[in-house]
Amino acid sequence: MAISKTTRLVDLHIAYPASGNAIMGGTILDTWDDPDDAELPVSKKRKFSADLNTDFSVYPQEVQDIAAVLYPA
Repeated sequence: MAISKTTRLVDLHIAYPASGNAIMGGTILDTWDDPDDAELPVSKKRKFSADLNTDFSVYPQEVQDIAAVLYPA
């Protein structure tokens, strides 16, 4: 069987600094698994910080949805 990767949003925070532009940050958990491999699953957390100029297409759908509200076109 093939290795599968799942990505989920663990936490998210939004800050409004004095500049007035919202900044979003949080933690994403990536997990790789193969039921036929005894050494898997393996998980890795990654933190992110994003603002108005960020390409949100690389983030999970939940982050993209929230970014669409924070940073309307």
